[in-house]
Amino acid sequence: KVDQVKALCEKWFGPIESRELKKRDLPQEGPQQAAKEMTVRAEVPYAAVYKMFHVPAHTERGYYVADIITDLLSNGKSALLFQSLVKDKKVSPQVNAYSWGLHHPGVVSIDGRVAEGVSLKTYEDALAESLEKIQELTEEDLNRIKGTLEASFVMQQTRILSKTMTLAISDSLGDVDLINTTPKIYQGIQLDEVK
Repeated sequence: KVDQVKALCEKWFGPIESRELKKRDLPQEGPQQAAKEMTVRAEVPYAAVYKMFHVPAHTERGYYVADIITDLLSNGKSALLFQSLVKDKKVSPQVNAYSWGLHHPGVVSIDGRVAEGVSLKTYEDALAESLEKIQELTEEDLNRIKGTLEASFVMQQTRILSKTMTLAISDSLGDVDLINTTPKIYQGIQLDEVK
C-alpha cells in the first residue's frame, strides 16, 4: 500500500516544480476611533443583528483571549448568550459568537436572530446587558472553558485532515510548533485578560 501511494504521489505531484511564493503584503485597516453602524432593510424571513469587534491576529495572545470569550458567549446550551438571550429573555431564537482572523487582525462576530415581536432596541439592550456579564466570570468558569478548548484542540488532532490543516496553518503563521504549544497558550490565559 505505501509503495502504491508513493508511486501515485510521484505520478501526479512529482512533475510540479518547486517555486518561491510571493509574500502577500495586504494593506492594514487603520485603528477604529468610533463605532460604525449600518442598517439594511429588506424583505427577509427574520431580523438579525451582527456586532463585530476587532481582535489581534492569530499570532498574538489576544487572539486566544478572544477565542476564550467567544466560547464563554456561545459554546453550547450553558453559554452566556444562549442562557440570557434565548432561554431567559427570549429575545432571540439563535445567537452565535466566533472569531475570524489568521495572519492579520480579525474580528469577533456576534450574530443573533431577533425573535418575532421583539424590537431591535430590546434585543440590542439585552445583548449589551449580557456582554456586561463577562465581568462576572470566575476562575472556575475560565478553567472550564480552557479545559473544553484544550480537549477540543487535542481531539481535532486525532484526525489526519485536522492535523494536516493545523500544521499548514501553523507553518503559514511562521511557527509550526503551534500544534504543540496552542493548549499551553490557552492554559496560560489569566482571568484579568478575559475581563
